[in-house]
Amino acid sequence: MLREHCKPYQENLPAYSLSALDADELVALEVHLQTCEECKTELADYQTIGTGLLHALPPQIPPARLRRTLPVRLASGSNRTVNLPQLFKRFPLGRFVNAALMSILVVSNIFAILQIRELRQEQAALTERLSAERAAIGMLAYPNTQIHMIVPDVQNLTGSVLVDKDRPMAVLLLWNLPRLDATQSYQIWLVNARGDRISAGFILPADGEFTTALVQSAVPLGEFIAIGVTVEPAGGSEQPTGERLLVVEL
Repeated sequence: MLREHCKPYQENLPAYSLSALDADELVALEVHLQTCEECKTELADYQTIGTGLLHALPPQIPPARLRRTLPVRLASGSNRTVNLPQLFKRFPLGRFVNAALMSILVVSNIFAILQIRELRQEQAALTERLSAERAAIGMLAYPNTQIHMIVPDVQNLTGSVLVDKDRPMAVLLLWNLPRLDATQSYQIWLVNARGDRISAGFILPADGEFTTALVQSAVPLGEFIAIGVTVEPAGGSEQPTGERLLVVEL
């Protein structure tokens, strides 16, 4: 499923497909691609366009005279000025027109892929929010569900969490969650009695004032003493590194 924390990597996919990334971005993206099937799929779309470019125009055989003289000129390091009228005679205008048309085609195809990617992201975010809202309704029906109020670290933020300690999930209900730019994400952490922080998902802020988010765990929530949320770089962190948004004691 596409998440907002994938955006920085997705923005580098076109440059990656053209081998135009610097070393640091290249390494980061390749590490991300090892675990993100959605980004792999989008990269394949860009690579398909690049491959199509290579075969878009038929191969052109240079004139025999040019084939004879070019090696000699290269070997002698000739710096003679090129005569523009002669250049256009050797390379007909039609070739330049074809190249321009292909450039337009590539740009339009990339724009279409970007539009499709944006629609996929919106659909994925909507699906995740609906899943969280359905989970909240289900949690309210569980007889052992407890409601804990959050302790926010930012002004105006309020909310609560629905928890059944026998189940491996909880639901955060938040009001007035500040929005982040594309370089950051809200990461959820579960804290056990030893003080270990275990990643439990991300929060995708809704467009309105109310946001729901799933807290997902491999074990029942009763094994943890608190839930926390921090601001992390897009894509998340192995351990909390950024500003704390809230904490909920269980």
